[in-house]
Amino acid sequence: MMIIKNGIIRLLLMITAITVINLTSLSFTSAADASQVVINSNLKPGMSLSDAIELLGPPETMIATDNGSVVVPYKNIGLSIEVMSEGKTVERIHIEPSFKGSFKSGIEMGQDYLKIISLYEQPDIMTKELVEYSKSGITFTLKDGKITGADLYSEKSRLKEPAPSKVVKKQEKPAVNKTEEKQPRKYIEEEETDDDYYEDEYDEKKEKIDILAVFGLKVEKTLKGVIITEIMPSSPAEEANLKKGQEIRKAFYKGGQKLNIFSVSGLESILERAYIKRKRIVNILQEDNFYYKLKVPRRNR
Repeated sequence: MMIIKNGIIRLLLMITAITVINLTSLSFTSAADASQVVINSNLKPGMSLSDAIELLGPPETMIATDNGSVVVPYKNIGLSIEVMSEGKTVERIHIEPSFKGSFKSGIEMGQDYLKIISLYEQPDIMTKELVEYSKSGITFTLKDGKITGADLYSEKSRLKEPAPSKVVKKQEKPAVNKTEEKQPRKYIEEEETDDDYYEDEYDEKKEKIDILAVFGLKVEKTLKGVIITEIMPSSPAEEANLKKGQEIRKAFYKGGQKLNIFSVSGLESILERAYIKRKRIVNILQEDNFYYKLKVPRRNR
């Protein structure tokens, strides 16, 4: 079965390669002038692959990834574009520290991270390593507070959160003391077992879920931060002993980064990722430096 699957992937990659070669052989003979490349102007996620290559010039190479996409690097410009092997649109643009083009917004590599906030306003998620705007599909990477790169995704990009592919046999779980489970705990990463991963595909065409309702809570953005305004009875939020009226400061699940919560959409993004990826626990930091263990409901296959 694996041999057949790999063969199909190779065939798709060959089709993409032929498409690119045909495009480059028609009328493109020289590399692009890096100074003419403007992110979110003449180069942006969601544009057609042919238009992107017409702007950037013929690629020197193409790289097939494990998730079924093809990366087309342009080292002379300091970026790469990525498409799914069967796709015709750019789903991701990756900006390197050596980027020689420009951003429509005026962002430049090496600037202080405060420049991002002054131009894009409050981020959804922010850590020492990144500034993320979930709804806009752009993440800036940082080092020592300076901008070192960026990743821009198309609106329906399949590259944001690859579906989990590990398949294992389920095992019996040990009994859990529910009284103990409800108690707030200091920072302890959840212990996931092998049965926390499934071979599963996320259908983007499904109606968007109300992820806060799934976990049984309502929140709002205030000057203090993202505050819990309501907790539903018998919900995961109530079982986790989350505190109504208190700020949600940080959230993370095993395998993910510990992220500061600045907006409702930022919290929704983390909870939705945990739900889609079938994680077991999301750790929620409120007051007193306690991480509450918010159980992730199982969704139907």
